[in-house]
Amino acid sequence: MTKDSIVRLHLPGMLLAAAFLIALTFYLVHPPERVARTLFFPRTTRTELSSERRLVPRVPDAEREVRLLVEELLLGPVNIAHTRILPRETRIRSLLRRDDVVYLDLTAEPIVERSDTDGMVETAIEAIERSILFNFRSVEEVVITVGGNVPFRPAHRPVGR
Repeated sequence: MTKDSIVRLHLPGMLLAAAFLIALTFYLVHPPERVARTLFFPRTTRTELSSERRLVPRVPDAEREVRLLVEELLLGPVNIAHTRILPRETRIRSLLRRDDVVYLDLTAEPIVERSDTDGMVETAIEAIERSILFNFRSVEEVVITVGGNVPFRPAHRPVGR
């Protein structure tokens, strides 16, 4: 083999490797503005959860990432085969991410006003937990409260009141 035939033989591979390195450099220097997240919603015909992919803005703050994910969940599904997890008026009262635990408090009024709240709240809590745990692998526990109280547990009252 001559030197000319070796270059001709390996030129396409070298060009492909160079294009890959250029693309990788651009990706690392200028990452995309949005990141794909998987959200879980109940289906219209069944109570099981089904996934839906969404592009949400990329932010450097870990707590803000979780807040954006929950806000997307509260906005509702895009897919017509999915249903909302909570009423449209529901808002995030507070959200904290400490180490591997996320604490989320939602407004109680829109949820309490609905007549079919028990099954809806259970499904909503499961959907929120599953979405957070699926998208943020470093989170190990999600504590969700509604109006400051853990749903389906008696409220804590100080002794003597």
